Amino acid sequence: MKKVNATMMTLTTIVVVSVMAVSCKNSEEKKDKVIDTPKTEIAQPASKIAETPSKEIDQEKVYSIDLLDKKPTFQNGDIDNFTKWVNNHLVYPEDAKKNDITGRLTASFTIETDGSLSDIKILNPLYPSIDSLVLKVIRGTNVKGYWTAGMVDEKPVKSTLIFPVIFQLK
Repeated sequence: MKKVNATMMTLTTIVVVSVMAVSCKNSEEKKDKVIDTPKTEIAQPASKIAETPSKEIDQEKVYSIDLLDKKPTFQNGDIDNFTKWVNNHLVYPEDAKKNDITGRLTASFTIETDGSLSDIKILNPLYPSIDSLVLKVIRGTNVKGYWTAGMVDEKPVKSTLIFPVIFQLK
């Protein structure tokens, strides 16, 4: 966790749609940089992820985003809509600002075949109030009609998103 004395704050969120493949070297290189462009990765957090789509779709498997014919959508738009929604709803927690807490956490969640969310969790916690805030904001999107499931062979399937959030004070 990096501490920074600052007067201004910025939140940068990055939607990561695919497998979390960040090496220690990469994370050390990026430690001092502000990342402001989304990075695509492949999400494979569940053991039930399908290796390749088959003619018969298993509704219980969690599919890798890159194997979907159609990616999940948020409020009838692409994942950028989700990023914007999160940016509009995140407020840096006062205790985290007071303690100069900055860094990156990663959340994940599964979009079910009916568009609801499940298995919402923080994969690498940053600070209790920040972790709680991110979970609350993601849970706030678990509203009927906000999400549409990804598709394989024109059938809705489960898929998991990995969503890093960077908290930085300036």
